[in-house]
Amino acid sequence: MFGLIPLPYKLLGLAIMAAVIFGTGWVEGAGHERDRNTRAALAAAKEAAIRQAARESATNEADKKGVAEGVRIRTVYKTITKEIPIYVSQIADSECVIPVGFVLLHNAAASGSVPESSGQPNDTPSGVELSGVAKIVTENYGTCIENSTRLSGLQQWVNEQCEVK
Repeated sequence: MFGLIPLPYKLLGLAIMAAVIFGTGWVEGAGHERDRNTRAALAAAKEAAIRQAARESATNEADKKGVAEGVRIRTVYKTITKEIPIYVSQIADSECVIPVGFVLLHNAAASGSVPESSGQPNDTPSGVELSGVAKIVTENYGTCIENSTRLSGLQQWVNEQCEVK
């Protein structure tokens, strides 16, 4: 049957068949490449989800620890504040004069500023009791310890976030 077809047409037919075969292989190869790219994208998305879950877990853990430690610290310092009358008696309050200069200096230090004169001699009694000073100092230390603990927790959280690759 092919014997009747002239040679140029046979060659043309073979060229068309070769083009069809080559084209089919090209399309299938592109499909494989697309599948490979899809698998790579899915693997990358899965890895990103795992990293995000690890980061969220570290965040949740840090939040729990931070809240628990904050409650513990506030409880300790509330207890200390309640015990001030035991450690600083009314007699101590009446015998210890807190001068205006001390109050000015303390308040300036608490606000991070240079003290300004009150217009009175610094040795003038301020009317502040020693137990009042103890209460303010206790509250300040409690706040300082709580802030320090928060900072440590934040530093630990940052380190854990950096470890997640």
